[in-house]
Amino acid sequence: MREFFFQEYYTTSVWTQLMNFKQMQMGRIVMDPLTSNGDAALTGFVNVIHRITQLERTKAGFEFSEVTPPRLHDQGIYTEIESARADSLRLGQSINFWSDTHRRNFDTLVRMYYHATLIYSDQALSVTPIASTKMKASQNHIMNDLKQLGQLEAGFHHAQDFIWPLFIAGTELRGDLAGQALVECHFKTVMRICRTLDRDRVLSFLMSWWEEDSDRQTSWIQYARERSSDYNLLIV
Repeated sequence: MREFFFQEYYTTSVWTQLMNFKQMQMGRIVMDPLTSNGDAALTGFVNVIHRITQLERTKAGFEFSEVTPPRLHDQGIYTEIESARADSLRLGQSINFWSDTHRRNFDTLVRMYYHATLIYSDQALSVTPIASTKMKASQNHIMNDLKQLGQLEAGFHHAQDFIWPLFIAGTELRGDLAGQALVECHFKTVMRICRTLDRDRVLSFLMSWWEEDSDRQTSWIQYARERSSDYNLLIV
């Protein structure tokens, strides 16, 4: 039971820090990454997201001080993301799903987390705001999966876990009205199935980001940083 609460506290703090740009709070609230997946199928991804967020804050700190930041976007991040995907799929093999459909949906969720975390690593740590070819490919994978899930009767069996890939996919949809409508629809489906929590505010942030002038703002992270007093969100 103690490990369960530790897991929940750690995971919640990681999602909270995505929109928290106060360095003191970053160190005070988020504990060390979990060293074991236990029964949490997505813990590996949460650990990597935690690390990416910390590295982004370090990178931003150097930029604000006009000191050349160290190289942060190294191969190690990609290796950790690949490892997280492998761990999740391996743990999924030990789960007794209700049906083959539920198993396929779980595999789809893992794939979406994988691509969302790849996108986030590029958004947070890349030296250029221009989307890379790999980043665009990951975005296409997520959007295709969302379209397929919308056609499945039990597509949202893991609805409570979909906010992360929905959010990250949404940050790449400025100017794409059809994509925006799809993400908004799935957000509302999750809220209907799993309660609203902070999800309506997360969707509101995305909608305001979609309306932002793309010539003036190229990064949702910087957009959120400049409005940190307005957006204290829990992305879960």
